[in-house]
Amino acid sequence: RLAWNTSASVADVHDEWLSLTYPTMSSAERVRFASTVLAPSESAARQLQLYHGYRGVWYKFQEDGSLEAEPLDGQHINATHIGDDNGDVLTSYQPAAAAVYGNVSNPVGEEVLLFFRVLPYYTRLSSGRTILEDIFYSLSQGQAAATAMTTAFATFRSSIPPSPWNYTKASFDYFATVTAAEQVVAVKKAFAMLNASIS
Repeated sequence: RLAWNTSASVADVHDEWLSLTYPTMSSAERVRFASTVLAPSESAARQLQLYHGYRGVWYKFQEDGSLEAEPLDGQHINATHIGDDNGDVLTSYQPAAAAVYGNVSNPVGEEVLLFFRVLPYYTRLSSGRTILEDIFYSLSQGQAAATAMTTAFATFRSSIPPSPWNYTKASFDYFATVTAAEQVVAVKKAFAMLNASIS
């Protein structure tokens, strides 16, 4: 949608989508829906590490539940380290940008820290957590966001026609209870297997 109108904000795109999807919603309800349902849904998927693993390092689960050691070219997940081995890619950036993205303790650089390097799990982040602690903390935040999204959606019952309401409610309930729980179990099992491989 942004390709059609590059000056549109995310709020504009959300509002347009909601007005087309749920035409009976008032403008105020669309704003509330965007902040209480759409925003948590975006953070839940990221925090649950569903599509791109942890901070861009993909998870490829094997049949036994373990993680593939090299899920994509250059990416590594093993018992002691995680990240993307891009060599000296930071040297191709302007010095100011390289300083930001090369600083592991900078929250801005932290978002993409594993795109540029392979780091030990005990690396401390700006939050005070280690990478391994952050992986598990993020999972619990993702479960909470999935539950919040589902709870918030229920408050829009009178604004959404029965058929789309029932379908979306069932999808959200499934995501919050089954998908989120299965992902948490899978990631915890895989990292427990990595830990066991050390001993």
